[in-house]
Amino acid sequence: MFNFTLSQRIRYALVIVSTLSALLFSAIAHFLIEDFEDNILKVHLKNDLNHFIQHYKDEHQTIQLHLEDVYFVKYPIHDNAKIDDELKDFVEGEYELIRPYGEDMVFVKDLNHERYILVSKQEHFEHLESISTITLFTATFSILFLSLLVSQLLVKRILRPIRTLTGELKRKHKNELDHQPITLSTQKDEVGFLVDSFNQYLEKISQLLQREQLFTSDISHELRTPLMVIKSSVELLEAKEKDCDPVLLSKINQSIQDIQELIDTFLSMARDKSKNQSNLTHANAKDIVQQRIEFWQNQAQQQNRYIHFHCDTEIHLTVSAPQLSTIVNNLIKNALHHSQNTQIDVYLSNDTLTVMDHGQEMPSKLQDVMYDAYQKANPTSDGLGLGLSIIKRICEHLNWSVQYQFAPEHGSAFIVKFSN
Repeated sequence: MFNFTLSQRIRYALVIVSTLSALLFSAIAHFLIEDFEDNILKVHLKNDLNHFIQHYKDEHQTIQLHLEDVYFVKYPIHDNAKIDDELKDFVEGEYELIRPYGEDMVFVKDLNHERYILVSKQEHFEHLESISTITLFTATFSILFLSLLVSQLLVKRILRPIRTLTGELKRKHKNELDHQPITLSTQKDEVGFLVDSFNQYLEKISQLLQREQLFTSDISHELRTPLMVIKSSVELLEAKEKDCDPVLLSKINQSIQDIQELIDTFLSMARDKSKNQSNLTHANAKDIVQQRIEFWQNQAQQQNRYIHFHCDTEIHLTVSAPQLSTIVNNLIKNALHHSQNTQIDVYLSNDTLTVMDHGQEMPSKLQDVMYDAYQKANPTSDGLGLGLSIIKRICEHLNWSVQYQFAPEHGSAFIVKFSN
């Protein structure tokens, strides 16, 4: 029952209630007919028999009366009266005679050595009873059919406001989250209260999203100012200080650029997807991944590890370069944090990016929540537990997917699948 739609449940409920009501009515009607036969009719016939006894008690001979629906006979008990053979063996009491059309009632009473018999011919009554039974069955099936028809009409009318509400929700763009309320000309009923509650909830969500977007925008705006100061200072050092290490200055410039790209990445994720298509470009994914690997290679070598990059051809994707860089950064950083093996492998193909750390399997409890924010495999590590959460959100933003796999031959692996 619970697997049916709401309209089906309402329809079935109406049909079941109507059918049970019809069956109950039929049962009550049948009981009343039987009660009429057992009580009222029998009492009436017994009174008729007493009436005949009072009328013919002084007659001391065989009497037979054939009336329309009644046959009456009186005869001395010890005489061989000429009566129907089927009545001769009856003694005082009540009996039923089986007939083709049903049953006749027989009432026998002995008084002063005389026997009085009243036979009620039930052909007409049995005919009426058959008609009433057929009528009840016909009425039951008619009610069942009408309940099906009426349930269709009632369901359409009952669910009309809900379907209207569903249509209003569908007409809203799937990515559109604004504070515009849903306007329906509904009465102050349950559906009207539902619309009001939904509008209040929608307004709260819109306010939360707006505050989040404003916060992200404010943070991004405020971070750009000190970054510009740092960048300008580095440019002055490059121009005036000849003794400055160019490698260090290059790393500072690269870090400034990385921070700017991160700001752009998180700012774009805070915006609506439909308004972010301009950030996507046809980029060479191989170059982006190679650049990120070169950035992390020095730290890996300091830990006596080496990052191997496996990509035979140029891979071009329609993607935001900062977002892809953020994914690669967090995957490599995650591998460096949680693997003690000397080798990390990065594979890039037309449809996937895979990072293998050849380390131990992630605990099963952590696998269930690893994409949640602030979840860490090692509580003592320096990270905040945000890397996989950021990867997951970027992938969802790009309509990509990320999954975790473990095999003894390659250890833990994170696989990012690009959308077609």
